[in-house]
Amino acid sequence: VVCPAHLVGKWQDDTERFLGRTLKRITADTVREQILELSDHPFWVVSLQLAAANPRVREAIDPDRAEIFLLRASAERALERYDDAARDITRALELRTEWPDALLERANLNALRGRLEEARRDWLKIAGNWPEHPAAEAARANLAGLDGGADEPIGKNGAPKGPTAVQPSGPTSVESPTAPRAARHSSRTAGSGSDLP
Repeated sequence: VVCPAHLVGKWQDDTERFLGRTLKRITADTVREQILELSDHPFWVVSLQLAAANPRVREAIDPDRAEIFLLRASAERALERYDDAARDITRALELRTEWPDALLERANLNALRGRLEEARRDWLKIAGNWPEHPAAEAARANLAGLDGGADEPIGKNGAPKGPTAVQPSGPTSVESPTAPRAARHSSRTAGSGSDLP
């Protein structure tokens, strides 16, 4: 399970209470001492912050780690570290090419960087290929803001300015009243050491 740091204990308690399973916590020491590889324990939890900040932890919990790259890109965009965000969203899309959540993140980042035509292409692709996906709603809202003729249609957090904005949801949301719906990510419990998220 990958979750915000303040929910790690709750995940451990609830997993024990409702499922009768022990959810062990992954720390930097757990990875450094190779406990994950040596243990046959199937259920682990790690904080999103540790997974995003520590490359060895990311590698240990998810060798393909597309979701981690997306989450980190979203955080970096919110911190206005656009070059870092661009690197991570590119990596996420290399690992999972047709992923509307990652395409939305790339589009929002491109809009913030002034690359509106690139952003438009991704938003159109999302809205056309995955019309029922939550990312499509945000893409349509951003397109409406872009096509609305405003001088500056995209807000600080990659959101359209004006009434077409979508309220944020999920752990990667930027806390802004006009932010588009962020890519949704689910925490999941691993079935075995090789299946860890």
